[in-house]
Amino acid sequence: MNIETWRSFLLINEVGSIAKAAELSFQSSQGLNYIITTLENELGAALFERHRKGVKLTKFGEAILEDVKNLIETDDEIRRKINYMLQLQTHNLRIGIVNSLNIIYAPIIFEYYNNNDLDVHLFIEEFSSPQLNKAIKEGRMDIGFSFDCYPSDNLSKVLLTEEGWCLLCNKSNPLAAKTEVNFEDLCGHKIAIANHNYKDFDYITNLCRRRNINLEIMLAFATGDKSVVSFLEKDIGVMLCATYIARAFLKEHDFCAVPIREDLETYHSCLLYRHETEIPRNLLELITYIQEQL
Repeated sequence: MNIETWRSFLLINEVGSIAKAAELSFQSSQGLNYIITTLENELGAALFERHRKGVKLTKFGEAILEDVKNLIETDDEIRRKINYMLQLQTHNLRIGIVNSLNIIYAPIIFEYYNNNDLDVHLFIEEFSSPQLNKAIKEGRMDIGFSFDCYPSDNLSKVLLTEEGWCLLCNKSNPLAAKTEVNFEDLCGHKIAIANHNYKDFDYITNLCRRRNINLEIMLAFATGDKSVVSFLEKDIGVMLCATYIARAFLKEHDFCAVPIREDLETYHSCLLYRHETEIPRNLLELITYIQEQL
């Protein structure tokens, strides 16, 4: 027996038919039936009950079902790890970045690899936080830059930044003249949150509701979106964001950042990678470089 035989076992159980499983796996039904019959003969027990309308697991098949699923999952994990190491050997690195962090990290990453003349082919793609977690777990991305508000049992993280909040606004906005602001100061202003997939909306809304403060929070913007630049340049409203996100905007635009005088949760960003995956030395050096630049 081999791993592909067990994959066939799971597929047959899933679709309830040897003929259908054969069609989906591009085999003949006779050939697939022979494979399963050979497996059953080796084990000395029938795994499926055959009927005219299909098949179903016997008590023996049901007894090993979870074990087979774990076996396949382990095989997939081994293949992903080997694939990851082969890609590193061929100098390919797939990096996922959540939308609102792309404006921060992409320039630093490119700068690091250009300055150090490293022979690495970079592929960078934007994701929402949940989508990025999934892409790393499935092996479609090697590492990711995200927020720590979407924990995953299958991913490890390295903390990159731990900063507070600030208000980003046009210099002509009255709030720009303040040394710091609180939620009461924001009443009457349209407010953008840094990332519509992040938990900020519920967090800020609930805090204000408990204090009977009615803020007009707009959730239509991601920090990398040009529309948020227009939103601020035209002084339509202001944006709540982490201080390191504000610093990135201030490098490119003539805005003003005002500290928030509220007891708010610390803003975290982190590098994500799969459990039990060794971080190559050049990535550890990249992490150090990013922390120095922020």
